[in-house]
Amino acid sequence: MYISEREATFGAETISEGHEFNVGSLKAKALLTWGHSRGGMTFFVTGLARPVAVVGDSIFAGSMGGGNISYKEAIKNNVENSDAAR
Repeated sequence: MYISEREATFGAETISEGHEFNVGSLKAKALLTWGHSRGGMTFFVTGLARPVAVVGDSIFAGSMGGGNISYKEAIKNNVENSDAAR
């Protein structure tokens, strides 16, 4: 089990942004896309017919329920990280 280094918990290995996993021909890159929590991550997966983003914690269109940071900051971070994944 893996978790963001920003939210370490007992029994889980911490990972940082940019960490890459390889499973067969698939590659998943961890991107820090905080929204509801400061350690929210998205996994950008390549090696399929087209890239896929597996999102665990992010924001909703126009809002973010229970966010610990501002909506504007979360949007900026997520846009920057989606550009970096390409």
